[in-house]
Amino acid sequence: MVKTIGILGPDLFLSSGGAINHSINVMFDLKNDFKFIFFPNPYFINKYRKNKKIVNDKIIMLSKFQITVPEIFIKALNNKISWKEIINKYLNIHVDALFNFDYHFRIEIPDFSTIMSKRTGLKLGICLQGISSYSIKFSSFLNRSIKLLIVSGNPMILIFSFYQYINLIRIIKRINKNKNIKIILTVNNEYYRNINIKNKEVKILYPGNGFINPNINNSNIKSDFQLCNVKKENKIIFFARQSYIKGIFDLKPILKTMLKNNDFKFIIIGRFEHGFEEILFKRIFSDYIKNGRIKYNGYVNDNELYREIASSKVMIYPSHSDTYSIAILQALALKTMVVAYDIPGLSIYKNINAVRLVNEFDYNKMAHEALSMIKIDNIENVFDENTMKFIEEHNWHNVANQYKKYFNSI
Repeated sequence: MVKTIGILGPDLFLSSGGAINHSINVMFDLKNDFKFIFFPNPYFINKYRKNKKIVNDKIIMLSKFQITVPEIFIKALNNKISWKEIINKYLNIHVDALFNFDYHFRIEIPDFSTIMSKRTGLKLGICLQGISSYSIKFSSFLNRSIKLLIVSGNPMILIFSFYQYINLIRIIKRINKNKNIKIILTVNNEYYRNINIKNKEVKILYPGNGFINPNINNSNIKSDFQLCNVKKENKIIFFARQSYIKGIFDLKPILKTMLKNNDFKFIIIGRFEHGFEEILFKRIFSDYIKNGRIKYNGYVNDNELYREIASSKVMIYPSHSDTYSIAILQALALKTMVVAYDIPGLSIYKNINAVRLVNEFDYNKMAHEALSMIKIDNIENVFDENTMKFIEEHNWHNVANQYKKYFNSI
């Protein structure tokens, strides 16, 4: 008999990023082994109602991946149903286990995952992705926050940093005390050390992320971009969910060094996480954009993104927070070299020839490494046997196989 897994996170409707990609790919790969029901967090019902069209489109998309959404939630989008009533209806839906692919919660919002676990009497399995990318050492947090404030020039960054730190401390305390959590997974051993989980066994997933899943992505992506002759342009790309924590404002000092007497295209792709960051970005980089030194494309679909990556020689990635970085996996799979900060979440790439890691906030080093990489003519020599083996083993089927045994043990 096929077991039913109740999925409590991440938010598959209004969020974006690696955790969403991770969870959907894993569930789709395991669609013949388990039935998946996604329980949207009822505390955000008003937010979902305001974005009803997006939510309805995502419900249709999830159904194609054989991930269902409770009828009571769909009904609540159009009717005045309280979050308490939604939860009560959720409890009537049979599931064999509960799991959250990206466990976290906000200070001002109740911990929905733990509430569901207690109310159903089912143990909870969680994977730590986003929250584990920050050090709980106050000195490290303060040092990073001040540097981010300086490079952005906006006090809002400091407010966001303090909020994230306080929230992180609370979440870790909840995890350490939570008797309902049976299984904890994480995608990177460095993160496990970084967040200091006590008195609980943490399983490390390897590989922790994947790139191509031919059942989901366009089936010809691999042949188009990896096996065919893709002309590399004199181009450097930065693509991410655009925010200060992903390094969008670090580009200011980095580009100042890179654009001196150097002729190359620089392209930025990705939607902004917060409105004030987009306004600040346009103010800082308006001259560069007007004179054509950089190009900002915003959000693009997967095929367009892959074409831009494949035609770029180098990906620059000044991210301060990552668990494993699917973005880097995408770049490597499309034969694009990478220069990034040496942060715990990217330690997995230390021995990969096509990736160069520099000290966090070392803007000059990052700029010079990117410039030296773009001058490499024979990229094939960079993508050695070890790098290609790394790319091949990082597929979603290998990731999903690990989840299969953990789902069965919850």
